[in-house]
Amino acid sequence: MRDRSPTALMQCLQDPTLHLVDNVSSDDMPLVLNLFQNRLHEQAEGVELWLEDVKAVIRESLSLIDEAQSACRWLSEINNGLQHKNRHKVVDALCNMPGYQVLEPSQCYLHLLSLKAKKTAQSKCTWVSHTLESGRNVFL
Repeated sequence: MRDRSPTALMQCLQDPTLHLVDNVSSDDMPLVLNLFQNRLHEQAEGVELWLEDVKAVIRESLSLIDEAQSACRWLSEINNGLQHKNRHKVVDALCNMPGYQVLEPSQCYLHLLSLKAKKTAQSKCTWVSHTLESGRNVFL
């Protein structure tokens, strides 16, 4: 942790004596490292992290990763439906959206088509910013 190396952190977490990690990939280590650093800052000075802290950080990181992946899949379904002009697919994805509110499906579809055209015209960037429930921003 002190050298702030995701590679070193991954090696520590994969130590078989700890029986900790088999779900966190090396791609996710920067997030895990950031969460560990935040946890250390929350601790009183000189206090080390305990095994419970490590497990809590891993659970939190897996939860954040799962939430971001779900948002990415949902956005991909919407985008794919809009790209292929498949109104049914877009409406299904909207109805499966977490926190879905009753909206007029045809109006939603037309509004999304308009937003997609506007984004395509304004930006060449393929990334979309998304805010997780925790308040963290991710780019999908």
